[in-house]
Order: sequence, then C-alpha cells, then structure tokens
Amino acid sequence: MVNSDDSYLSVPLPLPAQQKEASIASYEQHNQRVREVIPSHLLLEYNVKDGWEPLCSFLELNNEEECPTNVPFPKSNSARSMQAQGISSFAFPIAVVCFLVFYAFAMGFQRMTGGMTVVGWLHWKMTNVVHCVFKGAGVVRVVPSSSSSSSSRRRVKKGRNHQRPMISSRQQERKEV
Repeated sequence: MVNSDDSYLSVPLPLPAQQKEASIASYEQHNQRVREVIPSHLLLEYNVKDGWEPLCSFLELNNEEECPTNVPFPKSNSARSMQAQGISSFAFPIAVVCFLVFYAFAMGFQRMTGGMTVVGWLHWKMTNVVHCVFKGAGVVRVVPSSSSSSSSRRRVKKGRNHQRPMISSRQQERKEV
C-alpha cells in the first residue's frame, strides 16, 4: 500500500484538510512503483498537452487514417464541459420526475371528471368565464358534454334575468278570483 494515511476511512464528515506534501509524495511513490513493475516498451508516460503524436506512435498508428492528427485533441475535462455535465445530471432526472407527476395528475383528473382532460376542462372553464363577463354574472353556464365537439354543447340559462318570478299562494289565489 503506497498511501499509509487511512484517517479518511474512519473520520466523519466534514473530512479533515489533506496533507499536501504527504499526498504528493504518495503519488510520486506510486508512479515510481509503476515504472519499476511495467517494462518501458509497454508503458507510456503521457501528458495530454502533447496531443496525438506520442499516443499514435506508442499505439503504432502510422498513417493519417488511423491517427487523427488533423483533428483537434479533445478537451473533455474543460470547465465548460464539467459545468454542462453537472447541469444535465440534475436537469434530466428533474424533467423525468416532472413528467411522471404531471402524467399521474392528468390520469387522476381524468378519472375524477369522468373522462374530461385537463385541457378540455380549462377550455370549458374559460368559456364559462367569457360568457359570465360578456353576459353578466350567472346568466349563462356552458355544461360540458361527453363528446369533444363544440357543436354538441348545451347551453343552460340561469340567473336573475331568466328565472320565473316567485308567486306566493295568496297571489295565486287573487289571480284565480
């Protein structure tokens, strides 16, 4: 074991500060051990700043068809790509959860309203609001029907202007006499 500092395995969060000198020494010791164990013709010590050439020659890719030297070397760990990965790792699950919640709501709504969709209900409500605004409060009410066509909707009139006047039994007796 190269790193003898196992304090990170038994310490609760938050973790203690790292010992920078000990970490660098452990890293260098590990690299030295790799150089000792692996034969030099099978080991490539590579820096991504060097580009394609050292990598292609180590892999024995000599022609341009095999080695993409004319293509810029990818920078997949750039700050912008890490930011995009971070955002997408949250955005996709949130979108899936929102879709599932809306789907469950829509199915429950449809069962509770006897087959009416949310969009159909909103259209029905907006039609009622428009009629109330233009005809006076409580005068016209549109009742939804089982079919979705607008021509099959019934109009039910109610309200003060369309009710029969209340006649008491005494007034009715006077009319008959």
